[in-house]
Amino acid sequence: MAGIVDLVDRDLVSDDRVQLEIKSRGLRDLTRIMEGEIHEAVLSCTRARRQMIEGIPTMNPTVH
Repeated sequence: MAGIVDLVDRDLVSDDRVQLEIKSRGLRDLTRIMEGEIHEAVLSCTRARRQMIEGIPTMNPTVH
């Protein structure tokens, strides 16, 4: 990601602009993949946390 920011910050000539457009398309695809992977990891952690909490014995609440 830092390399892309560096590329955008530089003065671009026409050849660099074409390369930037190609890299931008690739970055969009990679971003979709990363978002899916992060989403799956969050769901997995949520599931694991629920299972862990369900397995912990709790005392009955005090009725006042």
